[in-house]
Parts: sequence; structure tokens; C-alpha cells
Amino acid sequence: MEPFPNLPGMDAQEEQVQCLLKEIEQWKSVGRNNTSRPWVTLSYAQSVDGNIAVPGRRTHLSCLQSTIFTHQLRACHEYILVGIGTVITDNPQLTVRYGPKSNHNSQELQHRTTPIPVILDSSLKIPMESSLVLRDHNTLSQPLLFTSEEAYHSQKRKEIERRGIQVFSCPLSTKTRGLCLEHVFKKLVYHHNLRNVTQNKLCPSVLVEGGAQIIRSLVLQPYLVDLLVLTVCPLFLVDGLPSTYYPDSAIQETKFQWKQAILVGNDMILVGVFEHKSSPQLQS
Repeated sequence: MEPFPNLPGMDAQEEQVQCLLKEIEQWKSVGRNNTSRPWVTLSYAQSVDGNIAVPGRRTHLSCLQSTIFTHQLRACHEYILVGIGTVITDNPQLTVRYGPKSNHNSQELQHRTTPIPVILDSSLKIPMESSLVLRDHNTLSQPLLFTSEEAYHSQKRKEIERRGIQVFSCPLSTKTRGLCLEHVFKKLVYHHNLRNVTQNKLCPSVLVEGGAQIIRSLVLQPYLVDLLVLTVCPLFLVDGLPSTYYPDSAIQETKFQWKQAILVGNDMILVGVFEHKSSPQLQS
């Protein structure tokens, strides 16, 4: 099902956006035959100089038009994944609040298309007053939270579960110093199949929106990523937080290929695949 239909009166930019979203749905339908892990889209915004935020402060880089695109991209996925740093700094809702022009801010749209939030929080630092903890579980899907095996046995886990959040234990990765993303993705396939026992067992799709440690982890393990959607905003963020920085880590080169670029508002949306993967047939 298309997340949003083409609407009369769309301008050229929005028509390009809708075409790109349709293509993403087509690539997913081909790529979701792998039953061992989800389709994974890595999507984030950065400045021209490669930074994603001012350290420790909520930073909104994208223009309104590319923000709308991001919300429509969310609607193409069953799960949306972020790290605890993003939860603490940005306090996101991770809902779909924008559709095409005729549907902006529609409450019905939010409930129909919002993916299930997935939080990576190895030490259970999640604030109990955060939007994801306090969200209305009667109208929106309850979040899933992955934590370390040590933190899983803490008292706070029980407190979090009383708020309706499912908590899963997860081993640490020897490659990235964080939670093992391969384990997380396998759990999401299992969770998706439990929710859809009467339907075809297509693998779910996951939109990863950051933050920096998760972006870095996926760049170090590009075989886990099916599509990269990068929003480049026309500004410099001098001394900002780089998208893949980690102190005292060795430099690793990870190559990818740009497949498409569209201008959305003042931002560039760049779509690519990592070189290890077979490239989807994208329109030029």
C-alpha cells in the first residue's frame, strides 16, 4: 500500500518526493524476501561539513519540506529505531505528523501510519518523563527497548515495563562497543512475525534515524544496511557532533554509491547504497 497518494495540485518538488517514496516501496518489496533480517534504511540529516548536531543540545537542521519528506519516509516502515542519546537530547515523538499538502497534521494520519519505536539503551538511561514513555499506548504502538544483559536485571526495567514498554536484553557487539545490531534486527523479525501470524511472512522494514553511535555502528557494518537516505542541509556546523565520530577509534573506509539526488526545499536528499550490496535499479 502506498503511504500517500499523488494529489492534484502538487508542485514539481513534491511530485519528485512522491516518486522517490514509491521507488523506495518498490525496492523494499523486492528486497524483503530475506527472512533472516529486516530491510534497513539509514536516514539522517547533516550539515555540509558532516555534523549532525550541537553536542548536548537539540538541533534541527532540516527545512520544513525535507522534514515532511522524513515523516513520509517513516510511514514506509514498520519500525523506527533511535539511540538513547537522541531520546535524551531531542525527546522525539517518532510519529508521522506530515503527509502530502492536503493531509498535514492529520491525527488520523498519525495513527494509521506511525511505525513502532525501537530504542537502544544499554544502561536504561531513558527518562521516565520522555515522550516515548508517556505516549498514549491506546492509540499508538508501544515502544520496544533493547538494553544490555546487565541492565536488564535492574529494578528500572520493571518500572519501564509498567509503563507499557517491552524491554529486551541484548548482547554487546565486539565490533562497535554498543548493543549488537544483528541481534536487535533478528528480534524485530521475530516480533513482527508474532504480530502478523496470519499474514505472509515478509520481513519488516526498519528506519534508523540515529544518533551518532548507531550511524557509526551501521557504517562499520554496511552489510546490515539496504538503503542510505542522507539529507544535506545548506549550513556549516563548526565544532558540531560528526555523524560517525567515536574517540580513539581506528579509521575505517566504507564506500557507497550515490544513486539519486533531489532538491527538497533548500536541502538535498541523497540516496545511495553501500558498495558491498547489489544496487537497486534507481531512476536517474
